[in-house]
Amino acid sequence: MDPITPLPDPLPEAAELAIAGESETLEFKERWQDSILLRELAAFANTGGGTVLVGVSDEGALVGWRGGKQKLDALANKVVDSLRIHPTAFRVEHIQNVPVLRISVSHSASPVPYQGRYFRRVGCTVREITSEELHRFLLDAMGQTWDAVRIAESTAALSEVKLRDFAKDAAQRLPYMRDGLERDALEITMRRLNLCGNGSLTRAAMLLFGKDPQGAFFEARIHMGRFKDAVTVIDDKWFGGTLFEQIQAVMMQFRHYLHVRYEIPGSNIPGDDASDTTADKPGEADGIKSLQRREIWEYPLTALREAIVNAVIHRDYSQLGCVEIRVFDDRVVVSNPGGLPESLTVEELQNDGHDSIRRNPLLAQTFYYAGLVEQWGTGTVRMAEACRSQGLPVPKFETWPNRFAVTLFNSGYSHSRLRTLGFNDRQIRIYKHAREFGPIGNMEIQELVGMSARTVLRDLKALEKAGLIRRTRLNGRLTRYEAT
Repeated sequence: MDPITPLPDPLPEAAELAIAGESETLEFKERWQDSILLRELAAFANTGGGTVLVGVSDEGALVGWRGGKQKLDALANKVVDSLRIHPTAFRVEHIQNVPVLRISVSHSASPVPYQGRYFRRVGCTVREITSEELHRFLLDAMGQTWDAVRIAESTAALSEVKLRDFAKDAAQRLPYMRDGLERDALEITMRRLNLCGNGSLTRAAMLLFGKDPQGAFFEARIHMGRFKDAVTVIDDKWFGGTLFEQIQAVMMQFRHYLHVRYEIPGSNIPGDDASDTTADKPGEADGIKSLQRREIWEYPLTALREAIVNAVIHRDYSQLGCVEIRVFDDRVVVSNPGGLPESLTVEELQNDGHDSIRRNPLLAQTFYYAGLVEQWGTGTVRMAEACRSQGLPVPKFETWPNRFAVTLFNSGYSHSRLRTLGFNDRQIRIYKHAREFGPIGNMEIQELVGMSARTVLRDLKALEKAGLIRRTRLNGRLTRYEAT
């Protein structure tokens, strides 16, 4: 169709949209095509709402829309009948005297299918929602989380023994748990925890206290292995049971896989406070306590436990797959189904008090009561601090659309590892120089790498944020940096 020559005319609202160009909320179409237009509108309704301008080419050229009121009414009825939604605008507007059909839809409170399939808007494109994503999408659309969905099970499917064990751990944060669990109070307790209602359990209840959690959710397991390299498996383990039992079993297995060294308290060599069962007390420095040894594991046990707890709580249970733990000679990789939420980045995970977006709030809340989770948004920061305190690199966080992983390293930074963590050759040179020769100032670094003060300062901030260096003086030009 040949473009219509536009005539000068004040720009109405549709024209302003046309000038802005296609976006996540705006699509251009030269002509009406049922299958394409209806799919576009369904995608807009499933995302955040949007507008289709019919009579505008992809490049923004005005080709116009031709059709009278009868055709307009027929198309409007087709949208309503096919999608079961009512457009907020379905009318002809003029851009420089050229008629353009404008169709606008708002975000739908319930999912909108087209011919049995679901679509959403991603940037300027329409993507079909995969079968793996569909369950999560439907829950999100209804304002519900996976762990809060009710299942056809009563409290008879729960283990009183497991709930009593939880009551002991939760007594500090839940005062009503201090007297233990009464014989006939199982359902009352589950209601207080928001894990039961109207005689049926939530999915969270089954995962936390069920007699047979994998009977209901087979994929809710942890797969753990000891690896010689990327393809050579030395040992292979599967852990089931409740989420609490899985975490306990994994931490026990770490003790079989990992090395431990022993140190005398007071030696001033950093270790893992959580495993220092013989730490000194005031006044005992010269007594028998000074001769008792202290366990120092390859990794801080607190960091390992935090990584496992995060993986179990924040995984996407609507996706196939399980939590995986791969133990190598130089690193441990913990990964789980489900990437980071779109509003959160891996960089933000290292910031104290970052936003905590809980994919499974009932699981997270119950773990908090049990004392396995502290205040929201601090777990990854505590993980990094535990590694630094033991003289280890900070963990590496990675995210993909359907998976998230954290890698903990058990030795210092090699050149290849620093490259893997995203540092450039200049930053690596600065770090190695500080490690080999001691504290260094900004001017010396400028001479070392041949770069401006601004570039060097940017490099130093990156190294400092990662915990590789720290400032020893804070007096302007006298500021010096040393390797941690």
